[in-house]
Amino acid sequence: MFAPVADMAIVLTVTDKSKGVHGLTCFIVETDSPGFSAGPKDYMMGQGFKIMMAGLDGARLDIAALSLGLSQAAFEAAASYAANREQFGKPIGHFQGVGFMLVEMETEIDAGRLLLYGAAQYRDEGLSFTKESSMAKYFCYDNAMRHTTNAVQIYGGYGYSKE
Repeated sequence: MFAPVADMAIVLTVTDKSKGVHGLTCFIVETDSPGFSAGPKDYMMGQGFKIMMAGLDGARLDIAALSLGLSQAAFEAAASYAANREQFGKPIGHFQGVGFMLVEMETEIDAGRLLLYGAAQYRDEGLSFTKESSMAKYFCYDNAMRHTTNAVQIYGGYGYSKE
């Protein structure tokens, strides 16, 4: 659909006819390469669509895992800071507002891990995992933004400082 205006394209081609749909391979090609030409916009997709979507399912797991790792790092840093930073004679982690944020972060990280591992298990067993990978990506990615924002809040002024 965007080939006429793109700088690069993913080209799906037959590399082994004897393998049927398993004999297809994707290549990344610069659109100014000699011999490359793009036809008119075509909104129809065939078997290649299923292959591309299967790749997206795996990419969703990658994004979920990266997001989960970001959330985990933000939580660990914020929890450590909250345990060591004192205000009014006690660690700030003992104050309800900070404690609630930390508990919420840890709960959502554990829930995200279960979604991610469940989707990965479906993939490993050769089952369809489109819905599961989509849910894991959505949940983990959305939480990563909230968890990093909460970590900055827990750090207070230090969250905006190069110190």
